[in-house]
Amino acid sequence: MNVKIVEKIDSNRIRIMCIDHNYYTNGSNEEYTEMLNKFHGKTPTVKRLQWIAKNIHAHSNTYHDTIEIMQNLLEEGIIRIVVG
Repeated sequence: MNVKIVEKIDSNRIRIMCIDHNYYTNGSNEEYTEMLNKFHGKTPTVKRLQWIAKNIHAHSNTYHDTIEIMQNLLEEGIIRIVVG
């Protein structure tokens, strides 16, 4: 059997991450929705995760830098699916 793991950016998980870490407290609803939907369902890449992390950082009062937010995205904002 040929089995693989597929990774996807999940906007719902990112939303929960933002709530849990008190991120995105300075953005409008439109900006927040755009950030959440821009890469939903796409394969995570450094460039995509960096764009999301920079956007979150720009709209947050947080001591986390962009790298820390990217790490949180990897741990909390990505869905991994086993397909076979």
